[in-house]
Amino acid sequence: MQVRVKLGSRDEQAAIVAPPPDTGYLGLSGETMTEQLAAEYSLPNVPGVLVTDAGSGTAAASAGLEADDIIVDIGSYLITSLGSLDLPLVQVGANSTTSLQFVTPQGVRRTVSVTLATPPQYGSALQDLAFV
Repeated sequence: MQVRVKLGSRDEQAAIVAPPPDTGYLGLSGETMTEQLAAEYSLPNVPGVLVTDAGSGTAAASAGLEADDIIVDIGSYLITSLGSLDLPLVQVGANSTTSLQFVTPQGVRRTVSVTLATPPQYGSALQDLAFV
């Protein structure tokens, strides 16, 4: 499927590939944590994925993740960027339970159990594309 996306003053076309149905799904949106984000939002400067939204009723929300938490580890996988979430979600898989470690905005490191969900069917809503 091809979608036209408006990025600033440019129109871009991108191919969107739905993940395999057995890929784990957290149901959150996020971005790679940077020094700039840490300074801008007064958050701990740790490598990981800054959660910008944990969808209601999702695996992420059920595990207690909230906006401004920073994911640093899933199972035995170190999370240092948004792209580094891909491998653990594929390897752990949907309907499997694993540990997830995150740092709260106050700097407290927590480890929780999370049961990954099955990814939604993409194409039904463009907003789903931002979630992992």
